[in-house]
Amino acid sequence: MNHQNVAKMKRPKSNKAGYIFIAPAVLFFLVFTAIPIVVAVYLSFTRYGVFDAPRWIGLRNYINIFTVDPVFLQSFRNVSVYVAIVVPSVVLISMVVAFMLNNRKDAKVFRSIYYLPALLSIIAASAVWRFMFDPTYGTLNQILRLIGMQSQNLPQWIYHPSTAMASIALMSLWMILGINIVIYSAAVRGIPKEVVEAAEIDGASSMNMFWRIIFPLLRPTTFFVMTMTIIGSFQLYDQIYALTSGGPAGSTTTPVFLIYMNAFDSFNMGYASAQSVILFIVIIVFTLLSQRLTRDDY
Repeated sequence: MNHQNVAKMKRPKSNKAGYIFIAPAVLFFLVFTAIPIVVAVYLSFTRYGVFDAPRWIGLRNYINIFTVDPVFLQSFRNVSVYVAIVVPSVVLISMVVAFMLNNRKDAKVFRSIYYLPALLSIIAASAVWRFMFDPTYGTLNQILRLIGMQSQNLPQWIYHPSTAMASIALMSLWMILGINIVIYSAAVRGIPKEVVEAAEIDGASSMNMFWRIIFPLLRPTTFFVMTMTIIGSFQLYDQIYALTSGGPAGSTTTPVFLIYMNAFDSFNMGYASAQSVILFIVIIVFTLLSQRLTRDDY
C-alpha cells in the first residue's frame, strides 16, 4: 500500500450531512436570537419611535435611565423584594419536600400533584388568584376571618403597595414549587445510599441527617435552582400584566414590564432597547457569578 492510498484512508469524511442537520437550528438562532440582539444594541443608541427612522443619539438613553428615570431603578428594587421572598422559599421548601418524599411508595403521586400548577396557563391561574386576593370576598381573607383576624387588619394583597409584590411572589411560589421539587427529588435520589446508611448506623436523627449530609451534598442543585429562579425573577412579566399592570403606585412594576410599556405603549423603541440591554447585562452578571461560585466549590 503506497503513501497516497494511506493518505486517502486517513482523510476525514465529508461533514456536509452534519452541516445540513444543524442548519435549521443555526438559522433559527440567527434570525430569532443573534440578529435581534444586535439590532437591539444598535437601537439602544438611537431615538426610534417605530413610525420614524432611527436617529443616533449616542449614550443619551443610558444617561437618562440612570439620571432622569427613577422608575427603571425602582423596578429593580421591586424585583429585589420578589427575589428575597421567592428564592429562599423555593430552595428551602422544595428541598424539604423532596427529602420527605424520598423512599415513599406514593412519591410519584405527590410529585405529580405538586407539578400540576406548572402546567397551568399563567393568565388562567392569575384570574383565579385575583379572586383569591379580593380584600372583601377573596378566599385568603375569608380564611383569615375564620381564624379570628379582624376585618380592619386584613391584608389588601395586590391592592396595596406594601403587600402587592409579596402577593405576586406568593402566586409565583405556588406555580414554580413543583418544578423544583422534581429537580431536588432527582438530586436526593442521586445521593449514595452508603452515606445515608452510615449516618443511620451512627444514630443520626432525620434533622441532623438533613442539615449535615443531605443539604451539603445538594449544594450544586441548590446553586442551579437559585440561578434559574433569579433569572426567572428578572424576567417576571405575565403575572404583573394579568394582576396589577405594574400598580398600585408602581410597586409591582418590573424591568420587563417597563420595557414592554416603553416599547409597545409609548412606542419609544430606542429607550426600551437601552433598558433591555441593561437587563441583559444584569442577568449575564448573575449567571456568571453563579457559575463562578459553583466552579470554585466543585
